[in-house]
Amino acid sequence: MMVARDFPEPTEVFTYDATLNPHQSFTLTSVVNRRFDQAEVDSISKGDSKRLFVWGTIMYDDVFGVRNRETKFSHHFVFYDQPNAESGKIEHKVNSYYSRGHNNAT
Repeated sequence: MMVARDFPEPTEVFTYDATLNPHQSFTLTSVVNRRFDQAEVDSISKGDSKRLFVWGTIMYDDVFGVRNRETKFSHHFVFYDQPNAESGKIEHKVNSYYSRGHNNAT
């Protein structure tokens, strides 16, 4: 069961000048602020008692001329292994989900 918590505001703010056109997407990435031992990585990957979250605020001017709009987003991730039917090799997969309560992204 996930417990809702307040996510802290970042201490460092990144500003980028970019345009998002129709049917275009951006990939948002983040880096954890410390190293984890293998047991903790395994626990976080399963998502049972710990999960990897990425959150933030995107500020933008919309196509209709409305300036300084913002969207808060929050995603959590679950990692899993799945056998490839053709090769028989194990593939590492990830699913990302919106985090309810910390999100106004659509």
